[in-house]
Amino acid sequence: MRRQWRWVWTWVAFAVTTTPVLPAAPIADRGGSQAATCRSLRRFAKVTVCKPGGVETGFFTGDDDNGGARLTLKNGTKDNNETIVLDGNHLGDAAGLMRLGTSTLNDSIVLDAFSIDRGAFINIKNSSTGTINMFGGVGDDGARVSLGNGQINRETISLDARAERDSGMITLHDGFGNPTLQLMGARNDQPEQNGGFLRITKDGTARIDMLADVVENGPYISMLNSALNGTVSLAAGQGVPGAGGRITLGPFGGGSSIVLNGATGNICANEFKGIHSAPGNCADLAEHFDHSDPAVVRPGMVMVIDAANAGHLTVSMRAYDTKVAGIVSGAGGLQAGMVLGGSDSEGDDLPVALTGRVYCYVDATEEPIEVGDLLTTSNTPGHAMKVTDFARSQGCVLGKAMQPIEKGKKGLILVLVALQ
Repeated sequence: MRRQWRWVWTWVAFAVTTTPVLPAAPIADRGGSQAATCRSLRRFAKVTVCKPGGVETGFFTGDDDNGGARLTLKNGTKDNNETIVLDGNHLGDAAGLMRLGTSTLNDSIVLDAFSIDRGAFINIKNSSTGTINMFGGVGDDGARVSLGNGQINRETISLDARAERDSGMITLHDGFGNPTLQLMGARNDQPEQNGGFLRITKDGTARIDMLADVVENGPYISMLNSALNGTVSLAAGQGVPGAGGRITLGPFGGGSSIVLNGATGNICANEFKGIHSAPGNCADLAEHFDHSDPAVVRPGMVMVIDAANAGHLTVSMRAYDTKVAGIVSGAGGLQAGMVLGGSDSEGDDLPVALTGRVYCYVDATEEPIEVGDLLTTSNTPGHAMKVTDFARSQGCVLGKAMQPIEKGKKGLILVLVALQ
């Protein structure tokens, strides 16, 4: 009897592993009735599972067309689509594959042990498009993760383990697939730049670069305008160990028009101009001073040094005062072009013009003032007058008249400040 059973099992094994076409045996349903016979495909061995009515809902093959085992499960609906597939040799690449799908034949999750030039591969997608891709390696590069926008089927975020100079990189894309922000561990196109690198782009063109280190310069920031000319740069160093920071501002066409040098404390500019809402309304160089009588001081008044209060100014009170200091800026709508320093009492000080054009209160009661006349202090508080005694005017001149005023009048005229 034992020999007979051994012969029977040998015959069954031979039949399963060598017969190209085997009719599948009927599978009984839960009620015990016989379902229609499920026909196998032309494979060396196949086990088929059917539901009542003979509809195939799954099968296992020992050797499919690619030479590996394959397990397939179907959803058993009208379309009877494959929803789970395990393939031992996907496309003949000697690597395994697992697919999880939906009733519409869309693969929702794919795990591939080997994808050409990408190593292991994982794909997760929504109802229609891929939203997450993970690669073990892209060509000679390292692993990569790609996140997509399922609505437009475009990559919006990517993570590369090996990009620039063997460093990692994170890239954000806009809705058109253009990279708009890149964060790298290092830059490959400029080996002298070390450390991390951040680039912000528009329409595929770099607009802002931020680097952790640029050969002795330390951190560095560069900004480009719409014409792609560098107009702003900030460097923590200047190529020399121990040097200070440097800020460069340039015009639209490129180059540098303003340079702030932290190492020397110098500010270099092609031209100094005030920044105001209307053109031509800033003209003098002024400095903030503390005033001994701020309640009575107003723009256009002549100021002198307060002998009783060191560092303070006060309104001029007498003619030919050698302590004359300047004119309060801001009268007649003409603002200071540049203001230096500050005062100890914020809100109580006014900028005093030291040079340049400024409107000034003058007293022409005794003498008319003509263009080009030298001006000095007068006995009228805060007012200037025409110099008539040149011997007394030494050290008392505050400037020259740029506008005339008739005899017997007082008012504001334009003055070129020039202390002497």
